[in-house]
Amino acid sequence: MMENMVDELLNSQYWVIDMLPKQVPSNSGGQFFEVERLVLNSSRIAALHDRFASILLKLNCYYDIDVNWGADDGWQHNPEPSQLAERIATMPSNGYVRMVLPAEPALITISGDDMCMTLYGASKTLVELVKPLAQAEGLFVWQPNVEEA
Repeated sequence: MMENMVDELLNSQYWVIDMLPKQVPSNSGGQFFEVERLVLNSSRIAALHDRFASILLKLNCYYDIDVNWGADDGWQHNPEPSQLAERIATMPSNGYVRMVLPAEPALITISGDDMCMTLYGASKTLVELVKPLAQAEGLFVWQPNVEEA
């Protein structure tokens, strides 16, 4: 049942929670891929994941969550906050986390080899809550523009 909900949410409108304020255009003259490589291959990724964990801990104050740490791990309802923080902050590059907020329903995903979290199927109320939580961590919430990708 949970996997069906996840599949459905993955096909819904989504928001990006990111260290950058908007999508980097494909014709950008900047060094996005070099910056990405630096972040992903240094202690900076652990610091970024720690900020993601802080957002999710605060979000769990408002919503029940169901978390899946990997394909074979099954789902855990409202994991201990220390476990949630630790597992996200120390996620390996090949790891991922899927978190469902059943009351919405909405889905948040984090991949160990990416510099953002993705929020799928969020209501306006949820997005308006996530924005200041992200801002408090120095992060931004935006929707991708397919034309700029």
